[in-house]
Amino acid sequence: MTTNKPLTIGILVDDVFSDFAKDIIHSAINAVPLNREVKVVIIAGKYIYEGDPNAFDYPYKKIYNSICMLGELCNIDGLIISLGSIDPHEKDLFMKKYQTNYEGIPKVLVAAELDGYVTVNYDNEMGVREAIDFLINAKSCSHLCMLGGRDDNGDAMKRKNIFINSLKEHDIEFNESTYEPTGMDINCEVQADALLERNPNCDAIFCVNDAVARGLYDAMEKRNLIPGKDIYVFGFDNTLMAGDMIPSLSSIGASNEILGQKAVEVLIDMLDGNEVTSVLLPTRLYGRESLGYESYQYSALELNQIDRSLIDKMFNDCFYRYANEKVDKRNVDLKRLFTEIASRMLLAMRNKYMSIDDYQQVSRMIDVFFENGIMEYTDTSKLVNSIDRFQASMNVLVKSPSANIMNNRLFSYMKNKAIRYISTIYKHELDAHNAARETMIEFLISGINFDPSGLENENPTDRIVRSFNKLGINNAAFYMYREPVIYDYNNPRAELFPSEIDLRCVIKNGDIYVLPKERRATPVPNMFERDELSSDCKGFVVFPIFHGHYIHGMLLCEATPDIYDRGEFIAFQIARAIHDAWLTNKKIDEMRRDQ
Repeated sequence: MTTNKPLTIGILVDDVFSDFAKDIIHSAINAVPLNREVKVVIIAGKYIYEGDPNAFDYPYKKIYNSICMLGELCNIDGLIISLGSIDPHEKDLFMKKYQTNYEGIPKVLVAAELDGYVTVNYDNEMGVREAIDFLINAKSCSHLCMLGGRDDNGDAMKRKNIFINSLKEHDIEFNESTYEPTGMDINCEVQADALLERNPNCDAIFCVNDAVARGLYDAMEKRNLIPGKDIYVFGFDNTLMAGDMIPSLSSIGASNEILGQKAVEVLIDMLDGNEVTSVLLPTRLYGRESLGYESYQYSALELNQIDRSLIDKMFNDCFYRYANEKVDKRNVDLKRLFTEIASRMLLAMRNKYMSIDDYQQVSRMIDVFFENGIMEYTDTSKLVNSIDRFQASMNVLVKSPSANIMNNRLFSYMKNKAIRYISTIYKHELDAHNAARETMIEFLISGINFDPSGLENENPTDRIVRSFNKLGINNAAFYMYREPVIYDYNNPRAELFPSEIDLRCVIKNGDIYVLPKERRATPVPNMFERDELSSDCKGFVVFPIFHGHYIHGMLLCEATPDIYDRGEFIAFQIARAIHDAWLTNKKIDEMRRDQ
């Protein structure tokens, strides 16, 4: 049963800044059917080690996580929960906290296994076995090591056991000296160094996730070791980080659908009244420079036959992220365009001739191909390597260099396009960083640079709100409490959310709209339903606005890669400004009472 009822789906993650969370969010938002009215709200908390309340950031994280209550208070139709793998020892805590708090809300758990819940998980085994089989059989590796994860992380323990069993199947005994646990983040250089110190003859290292591989890279660099040359390295999750690392990291990821995408599909089916079951997604190894692994080669027979399945295989391997995107019919179908480009080049190879007119037409198609964002769906190094293999196979099949001269020019043209993309991205990121810094300075100057003694007719908070368009945010909404809520560490759920909250301003496409007093009041359950919020945004991320233990409100920002990285910093600055303005308002009130 399918309905056209508008839906609000919440995604609860433990940190919007992590690459794993970014991939979950991105794939989930892009999995929303184009013909369905679905609003996605990301509620990103902070992972807390409950056993370490003395950690310096423990109080900050406790207050930050107050936003997680929005999932139970606001009108959310369904919830996707991705808080990392849940160990059996933490099962009772999870059941108590989330089953009670989110009772009655359909839920899908990601990367977790709990009885009675619908879950979406990776099949850890398939990709790990593929990698280890390749290393032992094709690369003759015999001394394999692993940088693992926490003992309380179910996936980490599964991957360790698969690693051990895969070695045994090849008659290689596992030794604890070849294994080192980590905190599963990039801050694992010490653990990586310890593993390298104990295993000077190491052939290959399996990292429990891509973030740990980043820490390993740093440790290897200090020892003048190069991943892929001195030691083979592969990770897990196939995040965007993997393709950006130098050299690019081979990593295990979903072979077809990915976690966030499948979670949304399952949850929408559930909300439509259909029966659903838990899903286990198959994995595969995505080969890059750190392993020298390629999942297939181009055979002479396939090339000569101009086989459509070969072209599809080439595209899916090079531009593997494209398969998980919902392609708007108004946009260029990049896969179809690639098929046309490859078919013409293969035909020219078979005929041993390409005319100038055909060459110019294919060149224009390549321009369109790159101009429409194809590089967003691949890694530059992987694409260049695939083009090199394709080109080499063609030149082997057609012995005459002159017969392939036009094709070779086209290959060079594509590689140049891909390489230039890197410099363009770096420049764009630098320009964006500089622009964000300038706009933040403008916000601070405009919103905070005031003299309390001269503010008889001006409210400092109003002045700050009017400056929100200087924050460098394209689409956002700022909700503010009429008086700040004081967080009670002894009773963290006590009156954190009044019955109403004021929508002070909305930013649409960079333009600010400040709401008059009579239109501000909003029941907290309706925060995500205001008509003023941009309907063009596929999703919003919620950031708490708090200073010390004073919570002043909430910031909803359009879910974009830039906001995942900058949103918390922006919320910091807003909180400081709003808190200073609140203190100033109190002083002004006191001055007026004394007059």
